[in-house]
Amino acid sequence: MTNLKKIPNFIQFHWDATRFIHQYQEGLKNAAKPYGISLLETEILLSLTHCPTCDSITKLCSTIGKTKGVISKACEKLRQTGYISGKIDEGDRRVVHYQLNAASRTVVIAVVRHIETMTEASFFPGENISY
Repeated sequence: MTNLKKIPNFIQFHWDATRFIHQYQEGLKNAAKPYGISLLETEILLSLTHCPTCDSITKLCSTIGKTKGVISKACEKLRQTGYISGKIDEGDRRVVHYQLNAASRTVVIAVVRHIETMTEASFFPGENISY
């Protein structure tokens, strides 16, 4: 039986988590807007930065939680705009391994700085934090 006294705590946690995720995604979109890339494309660049071995459509799907078709289309756009490059796997020609290009580094740095600033303002208002 569920302890009914815990339900309000869970609802508050759910509300806070949902609000944080929404603010985070809005921050990513705003930071990436000057570079003409979408939220999903930004998530792909961040995923490739954080985990360079998560470099195939299948691995990106697992990491980001989207379908192969959606990830594939976004990767193709990133490739066409010069943010990533792809190399066909010699062992399985159906698989393409993606890697970041120099242009994506500028985007990733801008997005990370924007998120750091946004996070500091949300969690540490009025404090001057330096890295």
